[in-house]
Formats: sequence, C-alpha cells, structure tokens
Amino acid sequence: MRTYWLHSIWVLGFFLSLFSLQVECSFRFA
Repeated sequence: MRTYWLHSIWVLGFFLSLFSLQVECSFRFA
C-alpha cells in the first residue's frame, strides 16, 4: 500500500510539473 501511495504522489508531481511548464511556456509566448 505504501508503494502505491508513493507511486501516485510521484505521478501527481510529474503531471503538476508538466502542467506548470506548459503554463509557463504559454505565458512566455503569449
């Protein structure tokens, strides 16, 4: 169960960083 939580948190952080990077790029080229 602990590994599942760790994996879900890692995936969430990955998508969050990807989203923030996309937003930063869109703001830069807007």
